[in-house]
Amino acid sequence: MPSDEMDTFSLFGKRSTTYTYEQMNTEAFLDSPALAPPKGVKPNFENPSNLAAPELAVLQLSLATIFVVMRMYTKRFVVKRLLSEDWWLLVAWICFACFHVNVFMTEELPLGVHQWEMKVRLAIKTGKLFHISTAVYTLVALPLKVSIILQIRRIVIPRQQAQIDPSRSRLLLRWFIDLFLGVNVLFYLILFLFTMFTCRPMRKAWDFRIPGYCLPHRMFMHVACAAINCWSDLVIIILPQPMIWSLRLDKKKKLGLSAVFLVGGLACIASAFRVYYAVLLSIDTDLTFRAAQMGKWVEPELALGFIAACCPVMPRFVKHLSKTKLGQKICSLWTSSPRSVTAVSSGRNVDTYGSGSNKIKKQVDTDIEFAELTRTRSEEERSVEGRNGNGAWTDTSTNPLTEFRYEEWHDTSGVQVPRPTHMRRWV
Repeated sequence: MPSDEMDTFSLFGKRSTTYTYEQMNTEAFLDSPALAPPKGVKPNFENPSNLAAPELAVLQLSLATIFVVMRMYTKRFVVKRLLSEDWWLLVAWICFACFHVNVFMTEELPLGVHQWEMKVRLAIKTGKLFHISTAVYTLVALPLKVSIILQIRRIVIPRQQAQIDPSRSRLLLRWFIDLFLGVNVLFYLILFLFTMFTCRPMRKAWDFRIPGYCLPHRMFMHVACAAINCWSDLVIIILPQPMIWSLRLDKKKKLGLSAVFLVGGLACIASAFRVYYAVLLSIDTDLTFRAAQMGKWVEPELALGFIAACCPVMPRFVKHLSKTKLGQKICSLWTSSPRSVTAVSSGRNVDTYGSGSNKIKKQVDTDIEFAELTRTRSEEERSVEGRNGNGAWTDTSTNPLTEFRYEEWHDTSGVQVPRPTHMRRWV
C-alpha cells in the first residue's frame, strides 16, 4: 500500500518537494517540470535544445550492417565455412537492429533535453526507453564480444598448432583467452539481471509513482559497466599484437596486420568517453541530459565493434571482388603499372615482376585468417633446425586451413624465392 507521502526520487533525480500519492497521479503534476531549473534559467517547454541526431543512428546501423553482410557473404560463399563466431556475430547484429528500434523512439522524444525543460510525463517515458536500451545493450554486447574473442582465439592459437606445440606459453595464453571469454559472458549476464531486477516491481525503475523498492546508488552501475567494457576493449586490442609482431614479415606488413585489429581501438575510445559521461550521470541531477550524452557513445562503441569483428575477412572479400567484372573495372581505374597479379586458392596473391628468365614471383598475404601468419619466430627457428645437408628443411607444423609445398629456387639474379605447390612440407 502506498504511504501518504512519497519522495519523488526516480531515475531522473530528486526533487526537493514531497507529494502525496494522490497528488502525483493528477494531470497537473504530470504536466509540471521534472526538475527545478537552475537559478536564472527560464525553461523552454515548446522548443527545448536537445541532442537528437537520428541521421547518426541510421549511419551507424548502416555501416554495421554493411560490414556484417560482407563478412557473412565472404564466409558463406567465398571461404565456404561458417564458424561459431559467425553465428554469434549474426545474433549480435539482430539484437543491434532491435536496439535501434528503441534508439529511434528515443530520438523522437527528442533525446537529450535538459530535465528542467521536460515535463514529468515525458520524463517517465524517457526513463522507460532508457531502461529498455540498457537491457538490450547487454544482449548486443555479449554475443558481439564472444564473436570477437573466439575469432582472436582461433587466429592467435589455431587448434591444430596448439596440439602440435603444447608449450607452456601457448597453453597459458589459451587459458587466459578462455578465462577472458568467461569473464565477459559472466559480466554481461550479471549486468542484464541487474537491469531486470534492480527495482521491484520493474516499472518503478522509470515511474517513481509506483510503490516498491529500488536498489540505492544504481546509477553507479553505468560507471562500472562502462569502465569494465573499456578494459575489455583494450585487452581485445592488445591480445593479437604480440603474435603479429613476432611474425617473419617486414615492418610494413606488420603495421598493416596490426592496424586491422587496432580498428577496435576506436571502440575503446568511444568506451572511454562513455566512462566520463557515466560518471557525470552518477553525480548530476540533470539525468535526462547526462543519460543522452552517455548514450550517444554507446552506439559508435557497438558499431565500431561490429566493424572490428568483420575487418579480418576484408582482404579475402576484396580479393574475391577483384575477380568480378565490377572489381576488374575498378582495379583498371586505379592500376596502370606493368605488374600482374594472379590469385591462388590459398588466400594469397602471387605478384609477378619482370619478364622472361628474370621473372620473380613474390607471395603477398591478403587474408589474415590464413593460419600461416600465426607462425612465430621460435617456430620458424625450430623448422630450420631440421635442415638436411642439401640446404632443404622439413616443417612438421600443420596448417589448419590449407596445405602447401614450398621450394627454394634461384632466378638468374640469385634471388631465393619460395614457390607454392600442393603440399605443406619443405623439401
